[in-house]
Amino acid sequence: MPNDLKIKALLTWLASGAPPQTDYDETIAEFSRRLKSAGVEADVVALYQTPKNPLVGGRRFLWYPEKGLKVKEFSHEHMQSAFFLGGVVNLAQELAKPIRYRVGMSAEFDAHPGSKPLIEGGYTEYALLPLIAINEVNSVLAVGVKRQGGLPDEQFEICRRVAAPLARVVESRVLLEGFSSLLATFLGRDAGSRVASGMVRRGDADMIRAVILFTDIVEFTEKSNSLETSEIVSMLNRYFEALEQPILKNGGEILKLMGDGMLAIFPTPDDLTSEEGAALSALSAVEDARVVLAEDQISFRAAFHVGEVHYGNIGGLTRLDFTAIGPAVNLASRLCDAASKEGMRAACSEAFARLVPDRTSRIGALEFKGFKELQKVYSVG
Repeated sequence: MPNDLKIKALLTWLASGAPPQTDYDETIAEFSRRLKSAGVEADVVALYQTPKNPLVGGRRFLWYPEKGLKVKEFSHEHMQSAFFLGGVVNLAQELAKPIRYRVGMSAEFDAHPGSKPLIEGGYTEYALLPLIAINEVNSVLAVGVKRQGGLPDEQFEICRRVAAPLARVVESRVLLEGFSSLLATFLGRDAGSRVASGMVRRGDADMIRAVILFTDIVEFTEKSNSLETSEIVSMLNRYFEALEQPILKNGGEILKLMGDGMLAIFPTPDDLTSEEGAALSALSAVEDARVVLAEDQISFRAAFHVGEVHYGNIGGLTRLDFTAIGPAVNLASRLCDAASKEGMRAACSEAFARLVPDRTSRIGALEFKGFKELQKVYSVG
């Protein structure tokens, strides 16, 4: 039965931000334990969340008194599927009103495939309460019970009372996750982390040493002129995805996507051993991407250099870009152009060739726009 002291303690805990848990999963588990201790005879407590995350469409937390917490993530495609849109969770979000689903007694909900675990699990009621924050429903709290007669009204009232303060706790998490994931997705992991930690002013930057990688698609202009826009977008997505995974796996950071061009860096401390490792990592990333893209018959060029770069914010008063600039970046870009003109799959500078001499062959010295001296160019095999 309801415990007034524990209900009050739960409300106070939520109002104070649900301390001291730093792990969000544990926060949800602790909330579920406290809800049950306050007198809600829950056989399962669920939280359905729609994070503002480019990579995750939805997230479901299921807490069982005996089994603990289970978390599952869903794609954006799933969240737009007929399965999800036709379910009771989405209906609670759209109506922004509580729904008390009497399991086995609602022809509409019982017929939905998503209700099968509830029916087979012996549940009698699944009560859903939308969590409304700043006039937007981004999550739904659900409580499932197996007791005869469903969830007593006084226990449902407890759930209703905790929904508002829980919504604020969940919203803060959704906003924080959205902020972090958007920075990482649109700026890069390291760049996003630097911006989040305070590098936000124009001119905020560090001078770092890094292996620099430029890539672009062979004959992209010709291909794009003969393809539908949707086909071009699909090709670019496959190309960038194939490069993204091995670059990140090998410690690289993708800074810019420019049409079919990509700029990535592999930061290194100032010692030769780490530079050799970064050079090999960059080569490995390109090789892995070529294997994947061979199946799609997408060929791309690559250019490598190593040097110091200005790594930080540049731009106007109201539009900044966190990127890498400097003569080293310019040379890497010119090397990519040279690879195109000379018909090479990959080119590199003399500085890069010194790091991996057994993987390079000298082509000659070429004149590059903006550089006073001829630049020694090597092919990469």
